[in-house]
Amino acid sequence: NNRKDSRGDRLTLNENDPSGIEGFYSLDVLGTKKWLTNIQIQSYSPHQFLGFRLSPFLNSSLGLISDDKENLFKGKLYSKIGIGIMFTNDYLIFSNFTLSLAWYNSIPGQGNNIFKANAVGNRYFQLMDFDFGKPELVEYNPNIVN
Repeated sequence: NNRKDSRGDRLTLNENDPSGIEGFYSLDVLGTKKWLTNIQIQSYSPHQFLGFRLSPFLNSSLGLISDDKENLFKGKLYSKIGIGIMFTNDYLIFSNFTLSLAWYNSIPGQGNNIFKANAVGNRYFQLMDFDFGKPELVEYNPNIVN
């Protein structure tokens, strides 16, 4: 190793980390070892209400983080428990939106027993969606081989 370790080398539980806890942000929770689990239960309704399909869900995230010299499983457990509902309507420009409420046991620098509205995204189980783009001409040339 030809350089000094920096803060950027450390692991976090922050939401901007793809393997972080959504809605969690603290510059004080850093380490070199991390354990994180995310669990989500979601239901899809075949029925519609005012043109919307409703998809309720529950999810939870549990995370531990520690340094090299500490036992990972003896550290503080950071958790999030969320409940929400996803509204889907294929005829709208924004085909779905989510309302949710999440509880965090602790976020250092923010406090304990924190509730956040719409802190829970639904990135795990989405209804099938299509990508609509600007129409364009696709040229066909049988002489071009990839």
